[in-house]
Amino acid sequence: MLDTATRRRRAALFVFMLVSGVGMASWVARTPAVRDTLGVSTGGMGVVLFGLSTGSMAGVLLSGPLVRRYGGRAVMWAGAAVLTAGLAVVAGGAAGSLAGGVFVGLALFGSGLGLAEVAVNIEGAAVERRIGRPVLPVLHGCFSLGTVVGALLGLALTAARFPVGAHLLA
Repeated sequence: MLDTATRRRRAALFVFMLVSGVGMASWVARTPAVRDTLGVSTGGMGVVLFGLSTGSMAGVLLSGPLVRRYGGRAVMWAGAAVLTAGLAVVAGGAAGSLAGGVFVGLALFGSGLGLAEVAVNIEGAAVERRIGRPVLPVLHGCFSLGTVVGALLGLALTAARFPVGAHLLA
């Protein structure tokens, strides 16, 4: 029988991964609309998307030292704040047709995601040790489920011609 604190911790991690998946797929589903809004070529959009890659690598590389210093939960929530701010910057950049703004927003989004995902995995491993059962596969399943939900949401909002900026801020 799990104690209440461990059960809540595990549930919070599952929800966190689900929401992360929704956020990622929401962005991906709206990438073509953002490219059209920015008026950039496919190659130009590749440069803009490089912000996500570089940000993700920075977040992953920084996560270990930050978790050692501040703990997994603190880094997880800090990463969530950074990725949320990143989506807001992406939305603003897209609304203003500013490719540089979208690049910076994606770099923030990626770094927040890198920080948070590593910290969630560390926290998930700690829960696994505590309860003696696998948790990480379910955590990753929650992220995958979130990507399905986010993709369907993006598809529906695209079909409804819902503004990209408002979608990413929601």
